Amino acid sequence: MRERNNGAAEGLTLEEERVLYGASEETLNQLYPHHQERWNYTSIPGAETYNELLQRAKNGLAEIAIKHPGENVAVFAHGEIFGIFVSDLLGKEKPVHLPNCSIIKIVYSPEDQEHPFKLIAIDE
Repeated sequence: MRERNNGAAEGLTLEEERVLYGASEETLNQLYPHHQERWNYTSIPGAETYNELLQRAKNGLAEIAIKHPGENVAVFAHGEIFGIFVSDLLGKEKPVHLPNCSIIKIVYSPEDQEHPFKLIAIDE
């Protein structure tokens, strides 16, 4: 799965990103002190919000699961996309940091329309 679209910050170093968009980030943090409240906003023009990233992850994983019913499937992605996905599954307000090469195990149950994904294990 493709990593997060970072909009105007694509290709910038983290330091360059902080210099250009750090003040906007601080403003969002002040406006939305409960981190998940700001999952619909980003400080970087054109960047994918966490909720957009989460929805893309859910749609992509569901599509893969539907194409491979009853099978074990490996999906590779950048840590941020799975970090947001796991944060949502666990009801965490702040994104969970998953280091590169982390392994998460999930089960997809389409009959449970409210919660079709179940987290089984992380780095087991």
